[in-house]
Amino acid sequence: MKRARVWRIGGRAIGLALLLAGFGMRHGLALAAGEAVSAKPAPATHTATPTAAPGNSQEKIVYTFENDEKLRQFKPLWQERQAAIVRMSVLKAYWDQEQSNLARLNTTFATDYQLDTAKNYVLDDQRRALIERPAVQLPTGGPAAAASAAPANPGKPKP
Repeated sequence: MKRARVWRIGGRAIGLALLLAGFGMRHGLALAAGEAVSAKPAPATHTATPTAAPGNSQEKIVYTFENDEKLRQFKPLWQERQAAIVRMSVLKAYWDQEQSNLARLNTTFATDYQLDTAKNYVLDDQRRALIERPAVQLPTGGPAAAASAAPANPGKPKP
């Protein structure tokens, strides 16, 4: 069996591409843990909802399936939800990491180069200069006013 490669971003193993490609939660978690994954899914090992032990008061059963068919109908929905949660968690971790990197870069630009990161700049390699570009001015009223200020038929001259 081949081992799948996992991206390393900031010291964290993230199997983002595999999760987004639809390999599902089992494959994504196994790959993130560095385990080998077979192409065939593992056979189902349980068919009924586990019940609480008589002395275990911490476990609360919130729903009991009437039969195995009802459980089989529910299982793919539950697995889809769990997979979505895992993907969203991975995406959030990635988003948070990129936000942190951006904040670090903005701090470096502000302290070392005295740049206002809210402004637009263009890098001119030939002159070895960073040039500030003017901000785009929208007509008052926002984007909707800008769209209405544009001519409806620019190809034909007005009479």
